[in-house]
Amino acid sequence: MTETREYLAKYEKQFIKNLNRYSSSKKQIKRCVERIILDPYFHTEFLSDKSGKLNLKGC
Repeated sequence: MTETREYLAKYEKQFIKNLNRYSSSKKQIKRCVERIILDPYFHTEFLSDKSGKLNLKGC
């Protein structure tokens, strides 16, 4: 006969602290991702200078 044991989750105090801290950011992250998916080129920087050539110095 095999004995079945129940799994009991044991979390460290730091894990619980981080879980509470970052779970509040979930809605903000979701909104940001949805905006990016709707228009991925919104708020992107231009890579050309005044002469029309590519300016990759900022990369």
